[in-house]
Amino acid sequence: MLAHDNDAVQPSRIYIVEEGPNPSTDYFVLPLVTRTHATVLRCSWDQLPAADDLHGASIIVIRYVTAEWRALIEQTRHSLARLIYFMDDDLFDWKAAQGLTWRYRFKLLKRATWHRKWLLKMQSELWVSTPWLQQKYASLKPCLVRPTPLSPANYCNKLPNHADSSSVEIRQIDQVLAKNCNVFYHGTGSHQAEIEWLLPVIEQVLAVNNNIRFEIIGNAKTQKLYGHLKRVTVIPQMKWPAYQDFIKQPGRHIGLAPMLDHPFNLARSYTKFFDIHRAGAAGIYAEQGPWQAFIEPGKQGVLVPMQVANWVSAILDLAAAQAQRASILRAASDTIHELLYEAQNQNFEGMAEQQTDVVSAQFETFEPRAHRQSAAVNALRQTDELAESSQSIKHNQHPGQRNAH
Repeated sequence: MLAHDNDAVQPSRIYIVEEGPNPSTDYFVLPLVTRTHATVLRCSWDQLPAADDLHGASIIVIRYVTAEWRALIEQTRHSLARLIYFMDDDLFDWKAAQGLTWRYRFKLLKRATWHRKWLLKMQSELWVSTPWLQQKYASLKPCLVRPTPLSPANYCNKLPNHADSSSVEIRQIDQVLAKNCNVFYHGTGSHQAEIEWLLPVIEQVLAVNNNIRFEIIGNAKTQKLYGHLKRVTVIPQMKWPAYQDFIKQPGRHIGLAPMLDHPFNLARSYTKFFDIHRAGAAGIYAEQGPWQAFIEPGKQGVLVPMQVANWVSAILDLAAAQAQRASILRAASDTIHELLYEAQNQNFEGMAEQQTDVVSAQFETFEPRAHRQSAAVNALRQTDELAESSQSIKHNQHPGQRNAH
């Protein structure tokens, strides 16, 4: 662990360094630091404080490192109370991202992976979002940060307070509304494989039930993929603040959370469970996802193996079972409340106490930086070529992104 004195554990200011408003900060870090007595300031990449302002302060870097912040941290590291790096994907292992878009993988390399040795040199604490990441990087003594459900203000206005499950009732509604069922999948740029996998599922569901409609968040490639289907609406990818307003709009009944067997998915957290619930919908989830720890089959959600036929059946069955959807929503509210209680037991000071030894673990032997970058980029290009051939709260105002962070 890093040595901390009392002032370091309880800084007067905490700077959150982020690309823009994003779910990583809002689900994991912000709830934790706002329970301190410190002033919390959210800074985008181009909003650097004066070096003198960082004396006795803590810095939490969310996912990505920039050259400007790196230089400022090097200049002020001796006077910082704490330096923390948070990641909620496997950002230290570039091989884990194989199969994702070249553009996104290069961003991970440039903004995260290539900085891990520097983070070690700076004696940064490591915070991670899942037990899987905590175990993989156990030699670095990472602290596990549990996600916190967002406040009820961020929920669908037709959904009762998620902390009061007794107010969720199973009731009959107008028969016209009961006929229609809106199913959604809200992915980001890192979920393109799941978006493509869902195509035959959605095609088969639409062919059987004329009262089901689908809503998918995607890019131009997604629009082209689903453009031939009349009851599928493709919503352009949006920034996180806009999504906060979008998800609160009523009218969604079933949320989908498929998860393919891919190395990058191993580090996923269960925040998709929160998103589906705050939309006021019942969820259908990949059987082997992170939510299997608390979803009892058919109770808080429907767990389904990643086979097309199983997903077609699950969607058709749940679309026809209005009472079951309401029951799932009620049980999910209870579970959300329990997860909220667990997350609130965490505290900023306790994260420092988790670390009992100086972080002295060494990363694997590093080649010169230029050689590493060249080798990695070449490997990414080769992977893409193979794939193509086989297919022939103070905060500064700054723009935020939801698309693949």
